[in-house]
Amino acid sequence: MGLVTHKIDVDGKGKGKSGVAISIEALEKIWPEIPASISRKITRESLKNPIDSTHGNKIPKWWLTHFLPYCLFFVFLLVIYQKILDIFKKIDTNQPQNISQNNSENNPKSKSIYDLCPTEFQFLTCGEKEQGITINFPVNSAFSTEERRGRDELAKRNYKQAVEYLKEAWEGEDGDKDPSLLIALNNAKVMLDIQQGDLPRNQVYAISVAIPFSHTLRYVSKNILRGIAWKQEEFNNKSDDNNEDWKLLVLMADDSNDGEQAKKIADEIGTYNSTLDNPILGFIGHYSSRATINVINKYHKLKINQITPSATSTRADLKDTYKKVFKSENLSNSQLNFSFFFRTIGTTKEAMDAVRKYIDNENLEIKNVIIFRNSTDVFSLSSSSEAKKQLLERIQKDNITEVELFQKNPLDLRETLKRYKNNPLRNETNTVIFLFMGAYTESQRGQVKAIIEENKGDFLLIGNSPVYTPDFLTKFDKSVLNNIIIRRFWEPSESDQKFKNFQSFWKTEDYLITRIGTSYDATEMFIRAISQQHQSVGTPTPEGINNALLNTDFIGMTGKVKIIKDGPNKGDRQGANFYLIKPYCEENGECRWMRLNPY
Repeated sequence: MGLVTHKIDVDGKGKGKSGVAISIEALEKIWPEIPASISRKITRESLKNPIDSTHGNKIPKWWLTHFLPYCLFFVFLLVIYQKILDIFKKIDTNQPQNISQNNSENNPKSKSIYDLCPTEFQFLTCGEKEQGITINFPVNSAFSTEERRGRDELAKRNYKQAVEYLKEAWEGEDGDKDPSLLIALNNAKVMLDIQQGDLPRNQVYAISVAIPFSHTLRYVSKNILRGIAWKQEEFNNKSDDNNEDWKLLVLMADDSNDGEQAKKIADEIGTYNSTLDNPILGFIGHYSSRATINVINKYHKLKINQITPSATSTRADLKDTYKKVFKSENLSNSQLNFSFFFRTIGTTKEAMDAVRKYIDNENLEIKNVIIFRNSTDVFSLSSSSEAKKQLLERIQKDNITEVELFQKNPLDLRETLKRYKNNPLRNETNTVIFLFMGAYTESQRGQVKAIIEENKGDFLLIGNSPVYTPDFLTKFDKSVLNNIIIRRFWEPSESDQKFKNFQSFWKTEDYLITRIGTSYDATEMFIRAISQQHQSVGTPTPEGINNALLNTDFIGMTGKVKIIKDGPNKGDRQGANFYLIKPYCEENGECRWMRLNPY
């Protein structure tokens, strides 16, 4: 017996049908149905070795030995092809029908939606669990079962499951909630919306952020991400209120507070953008000036707008340092191009302005200055440079002493300060100490502790922002906290509604400090710039976003955010004000920070 396949209309008129047979027996069964004209033609072409049919028509053996195998193979391919189609129809019923069409027509550079959250990159992450360092807080604690599963599913690109697990993990955190988890959750939501066809691919825009996760105090990185995660959460989940039809994707990276790693991250962002037509449109970072200086030209070349929420070295000091580095390395291009560089924080100049006003208004008769600074750190040198510029108007140059901090043992610093205190020409009324730390690392905590404890409140001690830590007041005896002033950018009062909202949302008793607010405002700046471009021209461009950022003018978390549009400080924040805070200790109570009256 044989199996007969479907019959084929041979002459195109529906009068004669010929079957494709897979055995001789089956062929013999359909042979009578073949029109005589066709059978005669076959017979004329080969009269050798005929086979009798019931109608007397002849079919040559060559047809069976040569043509029939090809027919059988063709039928086999048709069956396999149909089976494959049936299988694909059953796979991933959540996949929208227009993904491939969108990719080929609207996104010619990208092969897959999954490229928006690339798992193969070394630094960039949407929050998935990686083989190397996974950005998460608190660092030394184990993932909850839900968070581990959620990050795993995000890495596997199972976005529906990722959203379910990550949402459960976020809602299950009792206090001190993890901003990287919130970013991962919102990124998973965005990817799921694209996958399900609820959000067009061209209505997703990405920004990136670099934090010093693995090489500085973890609260620094955590607070930067808090501001960004908070703003992404508000925007993506309240877009209807904002009358916006697009969503924000945030990619994170760890720069380890290292200039070379910062350059590698910039290169990776360049690779990301070269393969996607949904490129990263903005970069938030870096934490330190020394990491920032390494990538300003790179982001300019990539045409990616950069906003730093915490690097405060003046542009002049960044330029000077850059020139010295290039000169020492015998490199040709020693110019920094700041065209794509912005800030939501003030500079070391505004910080020193606040100190000088305080000295003037308090009528302090300062004649001697001791500056502790790190000669290898751009920010520390910029702080020292600005202090000398403004103090030289009232103090002789010879009375300004600089003390090196780089790799100095805390015991050596104690001995140095002890010698200055024993000098009869220096006393508590005519001498001030400036403690200008570099961007904070764990090793500097011992230096700060040594200098403050040795000073014992005798000389007025003025510190820059890295001297402050959340646990500062608990690390010292009250007896040494007198006569200390820390300069800070934007210090909200505890009665501020933003402060209450912060503690409520994050379920924390932490203080709402600078980097949370400036990172929040940096994200807001990018959202506003992208929205302006999205509404006016459809597809945002680097130049369009750059122009929109220059025209920034809104009330942000840290007050009025307006960018300088022209001149040598173009791109910096206009009217950036620093405040001074000091420890205030009750006789029988705990110490707290008190903000001095602004001048």
